[in-house]
Amino acid sequence: MNKFLRKYNKWLLAIFGSGLMVIFLMPEIPSLLSGMGAQRAVVGTIDGESITRSELTNIQNQAQLVDRLGLQLPFIGLVDNWELWYLLVHEAKSAGMIGGTATSPIPVDSAIDISRNTGIPPMVVQQTYANWAGIANYLTHLAASSPMSDRRLRLEGRRLFDSADVQIVSLKAETPAVAIDPTEEELQAHLDAWGETEPGEGDHGFGYRLPDRATIEWIRIPKETIRSSIENSDAMNDIELRKYWRRNEGEAGIPAVEAGAEIPATVRTRLLDELTEQRRKELKRVIADRLRNPRRGFSESNGFIILPDDWNDRRLAFDDLGASLQTDFEIDAPTVDRSDGLTELNGLRSLDGVGLANTDKYGQRPIGLVDLVKQAKEFGGTGLYPVQLDVAGPVLEDRQGDLYAFRIIETDASRPPASVDEAREDLVRDLNRLAHYQELTSEIDAVRMQAHNDGLSGLADARNARVQAASLRQYDPRFVQFFLQNQNSMPKSPPVIPGLGEDEAVVSAVLDEVARLQQDGSLADLDVTERVEVYPSEDNLALVVVQLNKRTPITLNEFNQMASSGLLGSLIQMDELDGTNPMVDSFTLESLMERNNYVPASTPQSDEDATDDD
Repeated sequence: MNKFLRKYNKWLLAIFGSGLMVIFLMPEIPSLLSGMGAQRAVVGTIDGESITRSELTNIQNQAQLVDRLGLQLPFIGLVDNWELWYLLVHEAKSAGMIGGTATSPIPVDSAIDISRNTGIPPMVVQQTYANWAGIANYLTHLAASSPMSDRRLRLEGRRLFDSADVQIVSLKAETPAVAIDPTEEELQAHLDAWGETEPGEGDHGFGYRLPDRATIEWIRIPKETIRSSIENSDAMNDIELRKYWRRNEGEAGIPAVEAGAEIPATVRTRLLDELTEQRRKELKRVIADRLRNPRRGFSESNGFIILPDDWNDRRLAFDDLGASLQTDFEIDAPTVDRSDGLTELNGLRSLDGVGLANTDKYGQRPIGLVDLVKQAKEFGGTGLYPVQLDVAGPVLEDRQGDLYAFRIIETDASRPPASVDEAREDLVRDLNRLAHYQELTSEIDAVRMQAHNDGLSGLADARNARVQAASLRQYDPRFVQFFLQNQNSMPKSPPVIPGLGEDEAVVSAVLDEVARLQQDGSLADLDVTERVEVYPSEDNLALVVVQLNKRTPITLNEFNQMASSGLLGSLIQMDELDGTNPMVDSFTLESLMERNNYVPASTPQSDEDATDDD
């Protein structure tokens, strides 16, 4: 037997070793097999081709990295989910815009540093950047491929980006030659038409919906009152002053103690400042506690207190609060002030002292009175700041260090006027403005002739107006690329008419007129009849008299940059589609899913189409 074992020991070792290995791995075989199957599992299909879980893991790592690094794409911005990223990679790769890791725009050392910080393998980091650069290139090429002729690009580019320097006289409608006295029926009809509309939002700027309004009461404890009460107290006697001097001698501004020396003024001032600040903090705490005590134990709902029916009898009146503070802290009794009736919330800022006071109770950023009242329960507040009717708010403090306790005592949430009387003054004024505007529009020819003959200065003097300068343009070329790449839309330059307000129709008409002249630079050599025109402003009920002085075209470099990158073509399309960017709409997740026939494995459709092979 020993001879047999010695002769075949190698064969026996191999056989029994293999058997022991199989026995050892047998418990792990199911998990190994399931893991291999999981990596091959289908998580979706795109254009009929399967997407495996291993691809999903890789693409999710890339999408996570894109999100953490804040990598943005033209017309899309930030990619917020892995499916959008996968579909963008798929389309860019199909278009031949994505290469291997060698095409990554970052060096290997940077990829390694990013890998250390994120835990994502360096190869995945490199491929993510290569994909991101390829997608950006793909989107830019698509934007530049719009079928527009060079002539159209030039003409539209100048229309959108050229600026016009002008002088303007705004003749606003106010009162007609004979003021009208509308009947009650006319006033009611006008109110019915625009009562629900916010002011300035309706035709001609009509709108009479009342804003949120409130009445508040408050008491003020001036810092000087607190300081005076301490200055005349035993806390500032010679014994306390010398103790303080001894404790703090040698510090900045405080000399060494000398026997028999007079107490320095700096010691007195510093101690008084410290005691004043301590007393202010104590007062803030005491005021808040005393106002809070009557409502302890009350239930809350959505961050606001549920008040009992007899709350007005149980709450602490500010007069009583002031009297108790006078007794306990030996300060002058604070008086109670109230705002003049219901006031628009922004108008509360003008209240003396309390209007600009704030609190840091709710975070590092101070919250002012107006912002607190806007978040009141009665105005649809979220409960983030627990402010409501008849409940004292947090103690406020202004820049001078004065303290304020306030309470909302009356509210009126935004609503249409209940009757003509609530908006009578505005209704009568606007109907007179409308009548005067109709008179002005009938005089357009006369106003134009007066401007031609007397110039804008003569017209302004005769019409009790003034000449103002402005530079008008549709878009500013300095911001085009930034907004299109980072915010997906290009805002127009504010169409402001000096002395009047915004009027996009008038600004567009002026720019169309200056484009028609086909002359750059100064326009002073043109006849006055070609440079001066009158435009009715229906939105503002006014006539706008404009004199063209100069046209500044877009530069050749700006034009070439925007035209070659496709930004100009996209902006022209956006302008024609009232601000809608077709590139943005074409690359939403829904559009990409439909265009690429993407079907997640979990959808009913994929379950019906599943095969045994899958």
